[in-house]
Amino acid sequence: MVDLSANVVTVIQKIFRESDRPAASELLRHELADNLPHMREIYDPVRFDRVRMAALKLSNGNMEKLMKAIALGKKDWRDLLMTAGLGQLDAHLDWYLSISA
Repeated sequence: MVDLSANVVTVIQKIFRESDRPAASELLRHELADNLPHMREIYDPVRFDRVRMAALKLSNGNMEKLMKAIALGKKDWRDLLMTAGLGQLDAHLDWYLSISA
């Protein structure tokens, strides 16, 4: 398990209904964490943020879509980044800034 960053929490609060926020948070905290291939070797919070932001972007605030995005990320988190259009190193920050304003 890896805690969520303040930015990820902000996005969850922004895009999910209040009733879905706890479940979305728990899924991200447990399912897109140090259990992912090649993520446990190097602990880097930015790497987790990138993957979690990609799942959030694809979910568009929908729990079913979030679960599908998480499944993709668990299979290959790089595919999740590319599918969400967040393959560039800082693309997740640009997306975060666009929705948090």
